[in-house]
Amino acid sequence: MLISTSDLGFAAFIKKGGLVLKECIGKTFYFESGTENESGALKVQSELEIKYANSCCRQHDSNVMYLRSMIKTHPKVRS
Repeated sequence: MLISTSDLGFAAFIKKGGLVLKECIGKTFYFESGTENESGALKVQSELEIKYANSCCRQHDSNVMYLRSMIKTHPKVRS
């Protein structure tokens, strides 16, 4: 079964964790979950989401998004 996400940071975390990217359609990434049924895939996705939420990767991604928003709202900010 496949796990899908449109969250780029989470997709990178899943890829880093070793799951195989099967396809990307539009802004959605699809990974092989390694399970045979939908409930198994949902369990794997839930476990990965918890690991990602508690990881330093999530903090990094949050900081990148915050800094990106600063560029859009303050294009001439210099230190």
